[in-house]
Amino acid sequence: MIEFMDAYALWRAMPFPRGGRAGFAEIHGDLAVADEYTTTVIHFVEKGVFRPAPVDVLAYLDQLMVRIDRLAEGADADVLAAVRAYHAYAVLLRLVHETCLAEGDRARPDPAEVPAAGRCRDTHDFASRTRVAAADVVDWYSGPATVRYAGKELCVRADLVRTRSEGSVGWSGVITAREADPAFYELFDHGSPRILTADGSGRFTAVEYRAGHRSLAILGSGPAPF
Repeated sequence: MIEFMDAYALWRAMPFPRGGRAGFAEIHGDLAVADEYTTTVIHFVEKGVFRPAPVDVLAYLDQLMVRIDRLAEGADADVLAAVRAYHAYAVLLRLVHETCLAEGDRARPDPAEVPAAGRCRDTHDFASRTRVAAADVVDWYSGPATVRYAGKELCVRADLVRTRSEGSVGWSGVITAREADPAFYELFDHGSPRILTADGSGRFTAVEYRAGHRSLAILGSGPAPF
C-alpha cells in the first residue's frame, strides 16, 4: 500500500478538477467539501496535530465515487474524461485520509493529565466518532472530558461538534465511557449536567444511549465547551 507521505505529496501536486461543466455542479461542490476536510491532514503534516474530521470522510468519498461513476453511463468521450478526472481525485483524496488515520493512530502519544478536564485521561478509542453532515460543521472537539453532576464526576471521551442550522449555531455529540457505566442512567434524571474539556465547559441534556450504554448522545445548551 502507498505510504501516507507519498499519497499526501501526490494530492498536493494534483490540481482540483475544473468546474463549470453541465451536470457536474453538485459533484463538484460535494468533492470540494471533502477537499476542505483535508485541511485536517495538512495540520497533521505541518503542525503535528492529529485531529480527525468529525465526519466519516472515507464513507462520504465512497458514496461520492459511486455517483461520479454513474455520470459515465452513456457519456461521450469528453464527459468520460471529466468523470475520470473527478474519480481520480476522489480516489487519491480517500487514500490520503485513510493513510493519515493509520499514521495518526500510530503517532498518538499517551496523553498527560489535562487540567481543565479534571482527572480524566484520553484513554478511549475513536469507535464512537460523531457523524454529521459535512457542510453543517463549524468546529469540533475530540478528546478527554469530565462530566459533573450532583456532586459526582465521570471521566469520558468526548466527540463533540458545533454545527450551523438555519442560521443558528448549536453543539452536540457523543460521550463514551471506557466500559458500560450505570451512571449514564443518572444523567437522564439530572437537569443540568456539565461537561468540561481542556478548552472550556458547557451544559447539556442526555438524549440517547448508544453501544450498550457505553456511549451517550448529548445535546448542548448554551456556549460550547470548546
